[in-house]
Amino acid sequence: MPASRPAPSPAPQPTAASRAARIWRRTRVGGILTVLLFGLLLGTSFVPSSLPVLAIGAALSGLLALEFNLMGSFREWRAGAALVAASAAATLVLLLAPPGGPMLLYAQALAAAACVAALLRAAPPMRRARRPVAIALLALWLLVPLPAMALVRESFGHGGLVALLVLSKVGDIAGFYGGSLFGRHHPFPRISPGKTTEGCLASVVVGVAAGAVFAATDVLAGAWWQGMLAGLAINLAAQAGDLFESHIKRRAGVKDSGPWFGPSGGLLDLADSLLFSVPAALFLWPLILPA
Repeated sequence: MPASRPAPSPAPQPTAASRAARIWRRTRVGGILTVLLFGLLLGTSFVPSSLPVLAIGAALSGLLALEFNLMGSFREWRAGAALVAASAAATLVLLLAPPGGPMLLYAQALAAAACVAALLRAAPPMRRARRPVAIALLALWLLVPLPAMALVRESFGHGGLVALLVLSKVGDIAGFYGGSLFGRHHPFPRISPGKTTEGCLASVVVGVAAGAVFAATDVLAGAWWQGMLAGLAINLAAQAGDLFESHIKRRAGVKDSGPWFGPSGGLLDLADSLLFSVPAALFLWPLILPA
């Protein structure tokens, strides 16, 4: 009779010291990246054109495409060339798109990404029939929102772009600290085990309050209650973006999208909220904020 295997020992639980060290590492990395981001924003504020914002967004989108191509099981897709080509197509569409038509813009960008994926369908790595469609949808998610920050600047001014970026990330920061300090309930254990109900609520409260502050200080047009609604829309979209990226990482079999920013993960881990919040601003803010 074979000897019974010993029961696996339980995973060690993080101590208060290790949690504090993890929070400090993420705070340090996040602080450095925040300073760099606002340095870029300050530089673009002196240029009347939105082309620098478009260029920065396009460059970051290309990096997102390359990072996705190296994520876990997605390496087998060998979709880097398709995604980079779709990034160039989406950026060109953004550059040539008429103002005030985000729905048409997204339809054109999706068509461009679908065409790129369809052209590559005959290549050996693209044998599976659904893969070109999946790449087209991923291209729409990964590659259009960051260059579309230029449209946010055109529609709502440089202050609106700054408000969007702050609202997208301030809730993420509040959710991280709120969840780390008070989190007890985990509403999405299969998608994002670390996300807690307490952290989500903290994120919403801070996002709504920040929206009211932006409206009260005339960074966003409208009354304080309109700023609260604008902040709520961006916060919910940002949290949805974070959950969707967690789902993508689970499909890829990885914990972080990349190693570039230490405890903060990769570029996709930092930009995930913007991939949903930029479209939310373009579609919802015109319904909430006065022209």
